[in-house]
Amino acid sequence: MPVVGYVEYGGLVVPKFSYMEDIKTRFEDSDPDRLANFNKIFQHASLKFPVTSPADSDKSTEERNQYIRAQISTLFANEPDLIDGYNQYIKEAKDERTKMGGPQVEFVNKVNKRFENDPDRLAAFWAPYNLAMKQMLSDPPAKDPGEVWQGTYEGATAALEGESDLLEEFDAFFERVKVGNLGPI
Repeated sequence: MPVVGYVEYGGLVVPKFSYMEDIKTRFEDSDPDRLANFNKIFQHASLKFPVTSPADSDKSTEERNQYIRAQISTLFANEPDLIDGYNQYIKEAKDERTKMGGPQVEFVNKVNKRFENDPDRLAAFWAPYNLAMKQMLSDPPAKDPGEVWQGTYEGATAALEGESDLLEEFDAFFERVKVGNLGPI
């Protein structure tokens, strides 16, 4: 199941494996309500298990994956191939996340290390991103996405004030997040 780019499902930017495209193709015309329920699973998972700090990222991701797996098992109870496909998707998504790491993970780790003794500042860095996710995932979205991302950028850069090296790296990091090229966070 190869990665064929990235896609947003329910507010999570995820590697676009053929599984996700298969679900969309299979239900888009024949059962749009089921496709909507599939997308809502990801949306609810993003809200239920937000990333509050880089240190919590792995724990949040695992909890989110367990929640999604349980919901998918219920939604596709009579279609074991779709449940198996999701399990394979998660395995490959984890492999892809490990491979892509690079500058994004280094940046997040650098922020975490820099502010390890200042949890308030670290929380201030992550708060705008989590708020943006909530605003964009509300039904209907609370604000225009451009406005939300602008607020996210302003809030995060305020938390990085005085850290010119991090501000410079954040500009590149933020562009990847904004356009969906970061993968699962």
